[in-house]
Formats: sequence, C-alpha cells, structure tokens
Amino acid sequence: MPPQLDLSPSVGHRHLLEDAPYQLAYRGTAFKPWQSKVRKKLRELLAVPINAHEPLEVRSVWQRREKLGTIEKILFRAERDVDVPAYWCVPHAPMKPAATFICLQGHSSGMHLSIGFDRETENTPIEARGDRDFAIGCMRRGVAALCIEQRSFGTRQEVTQLHRFKHNGCHDAVGRALLLGRTICGERVFDVERGLDYLASRGDVDMTRIGILGQSSGGTTSMYAAALLPQIAYCMPSCSTARFADSIATIHHCGCNIVPGIMQWMDMGDVLGAIAPRPLVIINGKMDDIFPIASAKDSFKQAKRAYTAAGAANRVKFVEGPGGHDFYAELGWQQMLKMM
Repeated sequence: MPPQLDLSPSVGHRHLLEDAPYQLAYRGTAFKPWQSKVRKKLRELLAVPINAHEPLEVRSVWQRREKLGTIEKILFRAERDVDVPAYWCVPHAPMKPAATFICLQGHSSGMHLSIGFDRETENTPIEARGDRDFAIGCMRRGVAALCIEQRSFGTRQEVTQLHRFKHNGCHDAVGRALLLGRTICGERVFDVERGLDYLASRGDVDMTRIGILGQSSGGTTSMYAAALLPQIAYCMPSCSTARFADSIATIHHCGCNIVPGIMQWMDMGDVLGAIAPRPLVIINGKMDDIFPIASAKDSFKQAKRAYTAAGAANRVKFVEGPGGHDFYAELGWQQMLKMM
C-alpha cells in the first residue's frame, strides 16, 4: 500500500496553528505596559494609514425628520480620493448625558440597513433581518448614531476597476491593500478614526461618551478600533469573535478579516483584552457556524483575564444569542446600558 500523502495545505499548516507563539498573549503581567505593547504591535500589523488625514470637507446630502429622530446623510473625506458616506442619527429624546455610537454593518447590502430603509432611494422602509437596524436600536434607547459605510461594502463596492472579482466585493481591495503594505482592516479602522474627527468637529457631541458596535466584519472593525483608539468609551462587537485558529484560520472567511502575522503576537482574546477597562459586551450566536460559540467563549475568558488585571472584571460581558449569525440587540443593549 503506498504511503498516505499530505497534499492539502491545511495539513501543513496544522502544526503551525497549534504551535503559534502569541508572543504578546496576556499571561498575568502588569496590565498597562502589556496594553501599550499590544496597541503598538496591533497598529503596526493592521498598517493603519498614518499622515493621511485630509480636511474632512463634510457635505450634507439630505436631512429629514423620522419617528424616532432626525437622520442626515453626510459625506466626509478620510484621505486623498477616499470619501466616506454616513448617516448621522439623533433621537428626539436623547439619553442624559448624551451618548453616541458608531455603527458598522458587515458583509451586506450596506449601511442603509442601519436606518431601516432601502439602499436605492433611502426612503422606502425595509426589514433589516437579525436586528441589523443599528441606528433604530440606538435611537429607541436615546442614543445618537453615526452609521459609516465600510470600505468594499454597500455603496463603497468596487465599480471602476475594469477586471474585478465578481463573487466577493472585498477581494480586489484586499489584495491591492496588501501589495501597498496596508490591510483593509486597518483602512476601516482609519475611517472610524476619521468618524471620530467628524464627531469632534460638530461641537455638539460629548466626546467622552462615544461607543462603537458592529455585526460580523463590522464587529471586527469595532474590536480593532476600540483596542487602538482610546477615544472610544464603549464597544459591542457581534458575531465576530473566536480564537483565530478555530475560525478565521480554518473556516471560510472573507480575506478582509486577515491581519498578516497576527498569530505570531496575539489571539483575538488579547485584542479584546486591550480594550480594558472600558465597557465591552461581546455578542455571539449559539448556532453561529463561522464563529463557533465554544471558541468565542474562550476568547471572552482570555479577555476577562486582562480586564481583571485592569481592575475592571465586571466591565466585560458575554451575551449568547439563541440563533445564528445575528446581532441580538435586546440582549446586548441590556448589558451595555447597565455599564453606561
């Protein structure tokens, strides 16, 4: 009988995944020096654009009054030749003191889901499945929302490149970013950073009460942005956390989730832990088939070790939704509002 041949790439990678060094994993050291090292390395790995800030050049597209509050569609400039569409949503009865959440959709038809209207006219109500109407959820709770269209999603999908990959809207941008020494994750975090600049420029936003939430790849950006940007006071990522070896490395995911070399330095629980001591609510679906619940709980446990070291063990919560890859707004907000 001929010997069994190991031809599948995953076989060759298996022992590398099992033996990943995670050189900056939290192992009980002093919290603040560890957090500083993680942030520095994470910014390097994500390759967040630096010295790329352009004048915001904020433009209002339309504004209207809805049942729960006022919605304004705006555009602001992130960097050269990069415009960012967003909805600025202010509830009629804001929370006191007022809070604002940056809201990020994942792989979907786009940010229009956050306000519960169709993408083409932005005027026809639609059902946003799985509690993805983030701005509606915020305004119902007296919270303002800045809903950012993420790069390669919705109205920011690739349309000008002549030869492009038709089956995944992120594919071309992912490869191009890597060739340029960037990552899509890092560029999306940069757009959040510029969103913070927009909020600060308004003059009517309490910049000490800014949160961020997102679903799937929106949750991924939320997690990285909160770990890197101390201006973010609260974080609520959904269906986007699990150990890298159990999810992104071994289950089919979009390439936009890949941060080159990250497993040499940290696991997802360490990224989450770097958010401490700020309130963090991690949401996962019990039946989520791309972020397995057992591994998501492992990431939470790792994050809680860092939170405990930061003296904030009660500021990180894990919420388990009963279904699959959805947001579970009521369960998540219950925990977040208690900590806010």
